[in-house]
Formats: sequence, structure tokens, C-alpha cells
Amino acid sequence: MLKASHQFPGGKGDVRDDMVQLIAKEVKAANIGLDMQVYPGASLFKPNQQWNALVGGQLDVSLFPLD
Repeated sequence: MLKASHQFPGGKGDVRDDMVQLIAKEVKAANIGLDMQVYPGASLFKPNQQWNALVGGQLDVSLFPLD
């Protein structure tokens, strides 16, 4: 199970969340025995913790805002 975390609102039509949800859907549709759980709204990691969680192997996917 892959874990995806981002700080944008989930389930409210936010295009950034929709994009991550689409990736999760496509991972499941690939039928390769892999799923991705999306944790929106900083529910798994706070925004400033996401990079270290990725580097440390606690998180598999994140969505970062552009500068």
C-alpha cells in the first residue's frame, strides 16, 4: 500500500486533490497488486513534514505547491 499525503482539501473538488485521487485510481486500475491511500488536508503529515517523510521512507507520494 502506497501512502500519498498532501495539504489540500480532500473531497471538495480541489483540482490538486483530484489529481492525486486520479493517480490512486490509475494505480488500482493497473491491476498489479498495488493500491495507494490518499491522505488529504495534512491528515497524515503536516506540509513542512512531508519532504522528510518522503526522504525517510514513511511516505511514498506527495504533492508540493509550486513557488
